[in-house]
Amino acid sequence: MKRTAQSREPQVKAGKAAAKGAAVVKQPPVKLPAVKLTDEQFQAISHAVSDPRRFAILQQVAAPSGVACGDLREHEVISPATISHHLKELTEAGVLEVERDGRCANLSLRRDVWQAYIERLAGL
Repeated sequence: MKRTAQSREPQVKAGKAAAKGAAVVKQPPVKLPAVKLTDEQFQAISHAVSDPRRFAILQQVAAPSGVACGDLREHEVISPATISHHLKELTEAGVLEVERDGRCANLSLRRDVWQAYIERLAGL
């Protein structure tokens, strides 16, 4: 079974059995390890997502397969330098993972960190 870096969920390949009409059993999603946020991490995430543009970027990146940096809709309205700054803030806060592929960057949400943030926020 192969896992992708973006989704962290198992992928099941549909082989000849699926082509013949047999059922393909999909494994349940892997439970992510619990993340314990420090006060500093919690505050850094709160600060990072408080900016409307950063939150919009985070919403786009939260797609199951992630998103390529060049595909962000913010490229239409703000400069690349500003986008880079917002990506740096989200990455340093720990909610964004950047995977470099040459000059390209693939962005994905760190769901374990985001879940820990939401759980701590709900406990206030």
